[in-house]
Amino acid sequence: MPHIYIKLAPGTTDAQKQEFADMIVTQGTRILGHKEEVFSVAFEEIPYERWKKEVYDVEIVPPKGQMFKKPGYEL
Repeated sequence: MPHIYIKLAPGTTDAQKQEFADMIVTQGTRILGHKEEVFSVAFEEIPYERWKKEVYDVEIVPPKGQMFKKPGYEL
């Protein structure tokens, strides 16, 4: 039962979030073999001024769990 929690900077529209969530579920069903009904996708907007302290320093460096794609930036 995949639950995908996405943190992103403010500015993404609800329509963009919905399209991204739909794409994740579509590809997740294809790649993981789970039914669409078991997926959940959530978004949390983190303001730029809090990004380093709340996301970058805590979840990216060092990563919690296994990170399969690191960002191409450093803060």
